[in-house]
Amino acid sequence: MTVLLIQPKMKKYREPAILRLKEVMDVNEKKKKIIETSISLFAEKGFYSTSIQEIVDKSDLSKGSFYLHFRSKDELMLRIFEYYYELMNGKIAGVRRENLTPRESFIKQLEVQLEEIIKHKDFIITQFREQTISLNQELFEFIKNKDMEMKQWYESNLLAIYGDKAADYIVDLSLVAEGMLTTYLQMIVKYNADIDLHKLAVFVIRRMDDIAEGLLSGQEEPLISKDELRPIMEKQNAPCNTVKQKAEKKLLEMQGEIGGLRLGTEQSRELHGAIDLLLAEIKKAEPRKFLIQGLLANFKDISSLEKQREDIAGLLDIPLI
Repeated sequence: MTVLLIQPKMKKYREPAILRLKEVMDVNEKKKKIIETSISLFAEKGFYSTSIQEIVDKSDLSKGSFYLHFRSKDELMLRIFEYYYELMNGKIAGVRRENLTPRESFIKQLEVQLEEIIKHKDFIITQFREQTISLNQELFEFIKNKDMEMKQWYESNLLAIYGDKAADYIVDLSLVAEGMLTTYLQMIVKYNADIDLHKLAVFVIRRMDDIAEGLLSGQEEPLISKDELRPIMEKQNAPCNTVKQKAEKKLLEMQGEIGGLRLGTEQSRELHGAIDLLLAEIKKAEPRKFLIQGLLANFKDISSLEKQREDIAGLLDIPLI
């Protein structure tokens, strides 16, 4: 009898929990679908040439679904980079759980990292060519932090291989390893050099053996110590705040305020779309002023956004209509 009395209560409370889990899974699947569709489109057409409408059309979703997950295309780009790092970190973590020696583990970690980069090389080339990172402060900070994490990853693996005796030289060793791998990776990505990734990972580690032996036997002074690295990294600043960046910041402020306005669903989507087009246009080498002028006209009857509209027009030297 006790079991029969408990079971209905368990069912009563479990069903909503199961439904909520299903809702979360559905939301995550939609978000993942938007990200993966965007990766494909950005690689094919470029970041600025791809509209949100194209993303949602190819994802078989609505614009409402897009804005449920992302405030803008810039935020989407940040989430894509996060998505990449999560994929890569997951693969590296999987290697670390294997029963391998430090040397075998680092070689395999390098190899899976290279495979993931090569898998998405067209997208990576597109984004760096269009300089999306330099025009997005949040993304810049994210990449900056991940760069520091990557250097620490090199250090921990190399220390595991060479031991405490290499501690004084660990920053120099990690920078040499990263620089060597980056140069060969550039040959593969930019120039389509046909290099076996496993052989490359082994080659890099063997060259590090040579360098580590030379440093330890020569007892040279390290070029950069562990204590000096972080202050050097923290000096890195985002690119100068240009006129275009100021205009972009105003547009992002407008985008944030739209959600708090009492607007119809269709008008809200149209305004979000106008801002996406404006963001894409002002980042071009030669923005079309007539197009920016027309897009800004969409906001002329919204008093709470008038100040930003005027500021953007002033920054870009465009008369309002």
